[in-house]
Amino acid sequence: MALAQDGDDLTDAAREALQSEISSRGLKVQIQDEPKPQAEEPSGDFNLSDSELAHAGSVWSLDEARQFKKILDDARIPSYFGPDNVDDLNALRADFDKGVEVKVWEPQQQLAFQFLRMGLPPEPNQATKEEDYEAHRPKCHSTEIVLQGLDEEVSESSRPDSKFNWSCDACGYQWKDDGVEA
Repeated sequence: MALAQDGDDLTDAAREALQSEISSRGLKVQIQDEPKPQAEEPSGDFNLSDSELAHAGSVWSLDEARQFKKILDDARIPSYFGPDNVDDLNALRADFDKGVEVKVWEPQQQLAFQFLRMGLPPEPNQATKEEDYEAHRPKCHSTEIVLQGLDEEVSESSRPDSKFNWSCDACGYQWKDDGVEA
């Protein structure tokens, strides 16, 4: 349905494939043929307090805010910074010494966590060269470990602490962790 709203951006082949999928599912959705009028961009003080925004992280510098913004923009996840929910970092007036909260639309929170975990550079105390580290399962020492995904179920208390689901192809063992080697 989201693709149908942006139908004017699709190629003819993509539009036909989308129409076929809509029909096969029995949906009553019309593909947008005309470009939508450009909405006026909200100003930096636009307040989204009534929207359902959720915590996606905190940033401690403008450079880190730019990293978060780029990762989330590339994933097409709208992000908002600070107490005023600023979406334009040029308009952000914040005290990074206390940290600045990054928020996303609540249904996209887990997806944002996944992209941020994948896209952020390693912490200074972590190995910085991939060839210096080879992941393995401690018990069988196999390097045939597979990331199965992130926990689907999210409770209020576990939002930023979602667990990664792993399996070992060599021995079949499955486990969960926070994705950080202890």
